[in-house]
Amino acid sequence: SLTNGVFRIEKLTGQFYKGAVDFAGTIDASGQALVVDAAGSLLGLHLDEMLRGTVGSNVFGSSDFRVAVDGKLDARSIRLTGRGASAADLRESLGGTAQVSGSLHAGMASGARSLAKFATGLGSLFSDQLAFDSLILNAFINHPNSVAGGVAMGNGMITLQNQTVQGQGATAV
Repeated sequence: SLTNGVFRIEKLTGQFYKGAVDFAGTIDASGQALVVDAAGSLLGLHLDEMLRGTVGSNVFGSSDFRVAVDGKLDARSIRLTGRGASAADLRESLGGTAQVSGSLHAGMASGARSLAKFATGLGSLFSDQLAFDSLILNAFINHPNSVAGGVAMGNGMITLQNQTVQGQGATAV
């Protein structure tokens, strides 16, 4: 509905990277700047498709150590706000929060070496003291891991808040 330059969105549904979108909110064009205030959820987002659509690939690493990332995420309690006199201003001011949960799968990508060689290579990237060996990586690589925590967006940055990934017998915080 539209009243005095304020467009109220009672229910906006659709798909975003195969996830179900459900939002409500307002778009206020009554002042000199457009003001957006929306809340909702995004359920069943396909992480592999989102990564390919935003950064070009869901495979990360070097030619020897490649990991493919996929899974499904739910973002609940999403709150988005923004204000701007132009599309660029609005995009730059966009901020928000959400609670994220779901399942993340990181697997050895085709052409990558064995998990043991991957673990040795990854460990050497950080330090010998961190002991990233194949036992630790086996907790998170090649099977689904549950994900939970918060996400905040603002000032052109996305910040993870209290994120945990629960692997097989190990939790990453």
